[in-house]
Amino acid sequence: MAKIRNLWDAITLSDVPEDRCSNILLWLIEKLPAKIIFDICKMSGLSVDRISDIVDIRSQYVLEHSRPDGVIIFNNGKHLLIETKRFPDAFDEQQFINHLSGGQKEFGKENIWLLFLSGDNSIPVELER
Repeated sequence: MAKIRNLWDAITLSDVPEDRCSNILLWLIEKLPAKIIFDICKMSGLSVDRISDIVDIRSQYVLEHSRPDGVIIFNNGKHLLIETKRFPDAFDEQQFINHLSGGQKEFGKENIWLLFLSGDNSIPVELER
């Protein structure tokens, strides 16, 4: 699991273009006021009480059988796993299931949230289910 300390890390810690984009996004999110993450969580219906609840942001977090693009760690024990896709209609249901089961195994079923970020115009049917 990488800590993206600067833009150089975001670009050089991976040779995969999609991972580079995710790294840059996570670096940018961490540089923005924490209120932005807090607002994203609130809009998504996630129960985050305070901005100060955000502890850390990591890139390419390795779980059993999967590697979400990022994780935001909260001091209340919650973990927001992030999966991003650069292209429309790229949602991978099995990948998402692997992220969920790996996260539940590592952090506990009640401590995992998943966030899918993409340029899709609508929620993928498999995700909506």
